[in-house]
Amino acid sequence: MYKWIFIDAKIRPKDVNIYIQELMKYRGEHELLEEWNNWEPPVFPVGGKDLKDFGCPPGKVFTHILNALKKRWKESDFTMSKEDLMDILPSVMDEISLLQKNKRNKSRTPSPS
Repeated sequence: MYKWIFIDAKIRPKDVNIYIQELMKYRGEHELLEEWNNWEPPVFPVGGKDLKDFGCPPGKVFTHILNALKKRWKESDFTMSKEDLMDILPSVMDEISLLQKNKRNKSRTPSPS
């Protein structure tokens, strides 16, 4: 859980690290805190340029695709390589495309009177 919080944080890594350390102290998770202090945060291996080079559409869809890849990477406990993520990119793009299409269709459906 703490790793995901760290990876998803929108604040400076140093600040989120302090927050997590204090949270662990408060919860009495001293062994986990020691483990945390030895943890080296991984770097997400896929960047925007990779997606652009692959032909991902720009805009919100681009962000959704990147977030979906990041989610899969986190679920793998950060073990998926750039190659692994690029291999699943077509299926992720299809999933996002279907979600976007379903969302558009629902907004066009008239509500019953």
